Amino acid sequence: MSSTGQPKQQTAQLARIARSEAEGIRVVEVVGELDISNIGDLEAAAFDFSNDGLGIVLDLSAASYIDSATLRLLFKLHHGLQRRGQALRVVCPPQSSAARVLELTGFSSIVACEADRRGAVAAIRRDVPLHE
Repeated sequence: MSSTGQPKQQTAQLARIARSEAEGIRVVEVVGELDISNIGDLEAAAFDFSNDGLGIVLDLSAASYIDSATLRLLFKLHHGLQRRGQALRVVCPPQSSAARVLELTGFSSIVACEADRRGAVAAIRRDVPLHE
């Protein structure tokens, strides 16, 4: 019960967002639904990336839903990284709901979507020169 005598509302966690970093590449993994209510969590996981890093892999392979707020954030993240000479790769297996949304909106023609994390990391290592 809350202090007003009303039962406390339980907010369902729509998505779990985890991040890791190794050798200049940050991996941000999303499991569940991304929408306007939790896009701030994704932004927090991705946007404090070091200027010395090579890039970010956003793994949406377990994302069951993404909305327009997610797309706006992806475009913003891509442009920010690009200005700094860093790369963004998105993991979204073909036929996934995320892949369909990214294709329909044209995002996948701007940022390469990879079938798995290993391919995304390899693409960043291939495309981004090491920072001295």
